[in-house]
Amino acid sequence: MTYIETHLSERLRVEAIAGMANLSTRSLMRLFRKHVRTSVVEFILRRRVARARELLRKEGRTCAEIAFECGFGRCSTSTASSADTRTSHPPNGAPRRNLLLDERSCSRD
Repeated sequence: MTYIETHLSERLRVEAIAGMANLSTRSLMRLFRKHVRTSVVEFILRRRVARARELLRKEGRTCAEIAFECGFGRCSTSTASSADTRTSHPPNGAPRRNLLLDERSCSRD
C-alpha cells in the first residue's frame, strides 16, 4: 500500500507491485480482494481520484497539472475516472454532477 501511495503519479502495473511485495500477480490480486475488498486497479484509481480531489481543494493549480501529478494522463481522463468511482446515485433522475471536476476547474484562467 505504501508503494502505491508514493508512486501514484507513475504508471503502476500489477505485475510490478506484486514483484515489490515478493508475490505472484495472482496472489497479490487475491490478497487485495480479501483484505481491501477491491481489486488492485480499482484501489489505485480510487486513491488517484482522492488525491486529485484533495489537491483541487487546496491548490491553485490547473486541472491538467493536478491530473498529471495524480497519474492521469489528462484532465478528461480524471473526469471520466471520477464519474466511474461514484457510489451514490442522484435521486429522482437528477442530472449527475462530476464529484471531482467540472468545466470551471478544467479551464481556470
